[in-house]
Amino acid sequence: MKIAQKNLINELLINIEKSITCVKNLQKLPLEKLNYKKNTLSWSVLECLEHLNLYGNFYLPEIQKTIEKAIEKQTPQSQSIVNQTFNSGFFGEMFVGLIQVKNGKIKKMKAPKNKMPANSGLDYQTIITFLAQLDTLKLLLEKTREIDMMKAKTPISITKLIKFSLGDTFRFVIFHIERHVLQAENTQI
Repeated sequence: MKIAQKNLINELLINIEKSITCVKNLQKLPLEKLNYKKNTLSWSVLECLEHLNLYGNFYLPEIQKTIEKAIEKQTPQSQSIVNQTFNSGFFGEMFVGLIQVKNGKIKKMKAPKNKMPANSGLDYQTIITFLAQLDTLKLLLEKTREIDMMKAKTPISITKLIKFSLGDTFRFVIFHIERHVLQAENTQI
């Protein structure tokens, strides 16, 4: 994928806003509905969001560190990033493709055990935490307007040995959010 970095940032910010709107609508539901599961294998609304909180606990600090390092390394010459083109890396594009919602459909995947929220006894705090994480994600994304999102690298959650460009990390995290917010909405259908 090839896109102007500023356009990528703007598109991702729009995706975050859509997720915030959806979750704020879900937040109005009674706790029983938020914990409702269609069957024993499915997740409730709150389990979908807690799954995202678990990922946010890893990715938000990593993204923050990556941005801080990139800002420290900047020179006056490197600050003309605004019109730069972002090119997704091979693995970044592959991982984003796996989790991305396509035509309103979610491809089933197995979550890692440490990211499984099933039967957690969750409450409204899950939504409050999730919305706070989305606000942090927006702030971090805004900070990237003046750095090179291809040069800055972030480790991924399954191993710190593999790193994605910051742009691919944002894409992965935000499309992963979109995926599970849609899943949460679908539990109410």
